[in-house]
Amino acid sequence: MSPGGWVYNLASFSLKDRRLLDQRRYYDAGVRARAGKLIREVAPKALAREKPGPKRDLLDAIANDQVPGNAHGSFRPFSRMTFARYGTQFELRTGTQTLAMCYDRSAVAKALKAAAGPRADFARAELALDESRFADAATLLGRCLQAASPDDLDFRAAVNQELHRVWLSISRTAIRQARPANEVASAQELYRRSSTVGQEVQALLALAEAYERNGAPANAARCLRSVVRYYARRPYRVPALARQAPAPIAKAASSALDAAAGKVHREFFTEPAARGIELLRASLPLYLSTVSPLPRTLTIEAGPLATQRLLALMGRQREFAAACREQARAALARAAPEERLELVRQFPGTSAAAQAMADLFTEAGKATGLERRRKLWHLGEIAAMTGTPLPQAHRAETLFRAGPRTRRPLRMPMKDRAVSFEDPKGGLRMVLARRGDLATRPELLFVGGRVKKRLDNKFEVACVDAQAGRKLWVTRNIRLKGKGQEPGFTEALARGPVVVVHGFYDVLALSLADGTVRWQYTAPFDFEIAHATAAGDLLVLSGASHTIALYVPTESRTGEVVWTAPEAGEPYAPPYAQGERLISVRHLPSGVTVRRIGTGRLIGRLELPELSRFARHPLIKGGPEALPVAKSGDRLFVTDGWYYIAVDTTRMRVAWKRLIEANDPTREPPMRLTAGEGVLLALKQDYRAPAMVALDAATGRRLWRSDPENDAIAKPMHSVVISAGRIYGLTPGTGRSFNVHAIDASTGRELAKWSARETYETKPAVELFGEAFGGTLVARVQDGQTFELIALGGKTCRPLHTITCKGVGPWDLPGRVSATGQAGRLMLMDATRLVIGGK
Repeated sequence: MSPGGWVYNLASFSLKDRRLLDQRRYYDAGVRARAGKLIREVAPKALAREKPGPKRDLLDAIANDQVPGNAHGSFRPFSRMTFARYGTQFELRTGTQTLAMCYDRSAVAKALKAAAGPRADFARAELALDESRFADAATLLGRCLQAASPDDLDFRAAVNQELHRVWLSISRTAIRQARPANEVASAQELYRRSSTVGQEVQALLALAEAYERNGAPANAARCLRSVVRYYARRPYRVPALARQAPAPIAKAASSALDAAAGKVHREFFTEPAARGIELLRASLPLYLSTVSPLPRTLTIEAGPLATQRLLALMGRQREFAAACREQARAALARAAPEERLELVRQFPGTSAAAQAMADLFTEAGKATGLERRRKLWHLGEIAAMTGTPLPQAHRAETLFRAGPRTRRPLRMPMKDRAVSFEDPKGGLRMVLARRGDLATRPELLFVGGRVKKRLDNKFEVACVDAQAGRKLWVTRNIRLKGKGQEPGFTEALARGPVVVVHGFYDVLALSLADGTVRWQYTAPFDFEIAHATAAGDLLVLSGASHTIALYVPTESRTGEVVWTAPEAGEPYAPPYAQGERLISVRHLPSGVTVRRIGTGRLIGRLELPELSRFARHPLIKGGPEALPVAKSGDRLFVTDGWYYIAVDTTRMRVAWKRLIEANDPTREPPMRLTAGEGVLLALKQDYRAPAMVALDAATGRRLWRSDPENDAIAKPMHSVVISAGRIYGLTPGTGRSFNVHAIDASTGRELAKWSARETYETKPAVELFGEAFGGTLVARVQDGQTFELIALGGKTCRPLHTITCKGVGPWDLPGRVSATGQAGRLMLMDATRLVIGGK
């Protein structure tokens, strides 16, 4: 349809919406948003191109119109409940987002003057607390405890909970006023009134800070060692600033306050502005302290936090550090072997602790098998926590090394060879994608299959030498735990002498030499494998509520579990390894969890806004569904539908947030995120029109965005791949074709384009493999019952080689058509034949 006809239809729709708004029949935000876009954007642009006539008059009327507002606001349910207390009326109001209590404070205070007893004192304390009279509230609550019956446990617990709030506020006041003695006293009371483990840990950490400010570093260290000794593995919620170095934060905040003070007018408001700035400056230590009022969005373990603060304390207090070294030497000399590891965490940074760690590494080296690796991984965790260097002899076994990040380039020219999988019984097979360690026997590829009878649940794995083009072995009659719903094997992970495959509930390790089953692990009753991640000698399984790590080189026939950890939320994206860290994204509730790979110990869990679960494709109607999440280096990118959110997984903080532009407020936007080489690319919808936005991954600064009126900037593309400073993607072609584009990642300008000829029988469904093979892209195409793998040159986007087969879609299902690429080769498999394209 012509642009004029499109605008005319929208204009007619706008007039209908305006009539409904004028008649006040309803006030829908989506209608107002669409009408506003027509009035402010669409109609003025069409008016500039339209010739004089009735249509121009109509567009002129629309452009000069205004969208009526909603004078009544959004409808939200509301309820209230009234009751009488202290001779006055109370009203409890509950709404969708609020909870409030309304009452006459003066009437309540007047009624309490004549009242006596602990209940009346408790009510008076609540009024004092609400008026920030913390000392009076503490006195009244203390009187409540003295007068209350010892058997009234509920009332005494409520008083202690309120006392904890009061002493927390008093402690914050002492920090703001820079009164260390008062801070120590309030922190001691805070510890006495703690009723949960988290409150006890907070009180001990606050007491350590107070003792240090009061000139008693030995007492501060004693509090921190108590946390290490008794609460080492306890989860503890802290503000995100607690993981950052306080000195740069304080310096940046002070500089910002100095800049604000320099902008105050010299004649007007000088004194109140200066007083306000000084109060803010005095509050800086509070926001960097343990009792900070900032929201606690980060969950960490209390032991590593206390050990980190012990190290910092020794760095600031030299005399105390010397005494601590002597104390560590004496404590470790008389400690039993099983006590030394705990004492090392209590005396970090000392020579005695370093020597004890060296001895522990030597003892761990005497063990064998999984016991040896467990000890080394645990010692490596303690060494990282205490700042102790790893012995060179055990470094390779202790650390996890990342494998190659890029796949081998495809070697041209290619020659196709076929391997037959004819089966008179009609087995269903598919070629398995290689994950994890790609350097182990890269010439081997694997084919998974199952018998045609779905309820029989028998499966098989075949190994093929891609270089020679022949089968090496086939392992048949593998039984799995699932009953009918088990799809079978979808990926293969080679490590050392075995290849690991898994289903929903079972993990098997097969010998690379002959395919014999080395071990088979069956998941617990309520555990279903959602994702499997290879990390060195470990295979990490993610489920709905737990994470399990298996030891791949085990000799046990049933497999060996290295560690298991409970998780909060369901898997949102496949977890991945980054050095010594395992990073996973979960939702309901949403958050990013980071663990030590070797031990499963929690490094941190950062809470995030509720992440988008809208998986619809933003460009292709009925296209493949996926959640908007991407990663690149130490950055993880997600969205809640309102903001782009970049998470720094190393520092466990939100690096930046950016409001999503041109967002329809009435519905969640369909979106795809792709990241790489310092660029975050977002494919979304601006209301109903597709758009593409490129952001700087480090800062969130916008680099460029698509513009329908600017032909120099690339149009929105799907199936995006970022490689070598270029962004590759696909756009639908005219008729039965498609286009492949290469654009500059920093400017969005098109560098190369290739258009497929209209030789397809239907509109082809095309997508690119998620990564480049060196300088080559791979596209897979479905045209009815014809399937293709096309290797495309990265510089020109032109085809270099094509593999074709017949079959039935969709892709990557047993018995249908499947494809993968590895070791410089492409593999395409139909129901009975595997085609290998390679040098």
